[in-house]
Amino acid sequence: MGIIQEFFAKIGDAIDAFLGKFTDSVVIKSMIKVGAVFLLIIVIIIMFASCGRKKTYKPEEFLTRMVAMTKAKRKYKAEDKNNELPKNDKDVVVVPLESFVEDKTIKDLDTVIDSSSTCTGEIKIINNNGYYLFIPKLDCGDVYKTTTLYDTLVKDENIVTEGNGLYSMGDDYVFRGDSVNNFLKIGDTLYRIIRVNGDGTIRAIDTTKRTTTVWDNRYNIEKKSNNGINNYYANGINSRVKDYIENLYDNVFTEDVKPYFTTHEICIGKRSVNDDIFDTSIECSEKIDNYPLSLVYPYEYYLVSLDQNCTGYRNVSCVNYNYFNTLGSIWTITADKDTTYYVYRIDSSGADLVKGSLRTQAKVVVHLNGELIVEKGIGSEEDPYIIKTFTSTKKR
Repeated sequence: MGIIQEFFAKIGDAIDAFLGKFTDSVVIKSMIKVGAVFLLIIVIIIMFASCGRKKTYKPEEFLTRMVAMTKAKRKYKAEDKNNELPKNDKDVVVVPLESFVEDKTIKDLDTVIDSSSTCTGEIKIINNNGYYLFIPKLDCGDVYKTTTLYDTLVKDENIVTEGNGLYSMGDDYVFRGDSVNNFLKIGDTLYRIIRVNGDGTIRAIDTTKRTTTVWDNRYNIEKKSNNGINNYYANGINSRVKDYIENLYDNVFTEDVKPYFTTHEICIGKRSVNDDIFDTSIECSEKIDNYPLSLVYPYEYYLVSLDQNCTGYRNVSCVNYNYFNTLGSIWTITADKDTTYYVYRIDSSGADLVKGSLRTQAKVVVHLNGELIVEKGIGSEEDPYIIKTFTSTKKR
């Protein structure tokens, strides 16, 4: 109590000294001192009350809190008997938001989430090739609702039947044309969305400019030179470009990014120049299952063009109205069926067969879960779709 009295006494002396410059009236000084001390007491009470009050979050801010609470309760060692994480690739664990109230992690949702509506939600934990992706969902009625990448893209108003845009093609939705809002950003990396797959995953190409690589430069007995062997993967042996892609995944893409790549089947069948350029089954005559990264297929390049004269291999009209021409010269994953050393490359003149021993960029294609949250953006290059990211959890 003595300390408090001393504190207010010093406050009173300071007020006396200040007021002495303006008046000698004892009554006036006393009235002002009483008022000032009263206001000070009120301020102190408010400060203490604020310190005791729990933080509230806006709905969009609470997503990060949801992930943090979920991680705090999970076990990250596979050998832990109480491991509550999805154990195998593509396994999913769903955590209801209400469970945090039940186990008293939070008192109740209404006092934590700053919303005029009652909020419900859940967190999905998805095992993506051993990395854990956390996707929080929150529904606060008209106030806020998380927006998924799939729902953002596949809206009725986004689907077109002519001109640049997103086309419904069989089970897929394909971006076609040369001026399309298909830009997406995860972290610092900019992608262009190629298509929405029928299974709800999103196929997108990394636009990052990296060092060039050969497709393959091994000795070819048919040509008696190092023109390469055009098997992307055969008999347990990788092509050089597959080695390059795996190195990117292991050493370039960070552990904060890898959880966002879902594994998917990769088509590695070979194509002949006489095959139908729009036949998607040719490349998929041979597949690798559950693989994290890929390259583009020749048919994807052809499908993008809106030129009606784009009807066959080496048809220069295919470069028209085709956003792939902004990506530079890039390898496809597809080799020539009729030789042992030619592979398909896309450049300013179209999709053409070249020797695998040439050096070209290998822009990787990733598959993304359609339930990823879009934080903002309209898909343009200046304002791409921004995927909301959270600090990742390391591989098991």
